[in-house]
Amino acid sequence: MKPVVITLKEGRPTVNQDISHLNGAALVDSQGVEIPITEEMIQQALKTMDDTWVNFYTQH
Repeated sequence: MKPVVITLKEGRPTVNQDISHLNGAALVDSQGVEIPITEEMIQQALKTMDDTWVNFYTQH
């Protein structure tokens, strides 16, 4: 299988192969169970990172 290569063409991403079979992303736990990554999970992670970044610079 060829690796997926994403490039920018005229400011838009283009892909070197069909990736329509990909439906999203998932975490795999220690027992092999896939846990779909949701928009809410991403937003919470970004908020946590943002809060941590602010706290780090206010403390140093």
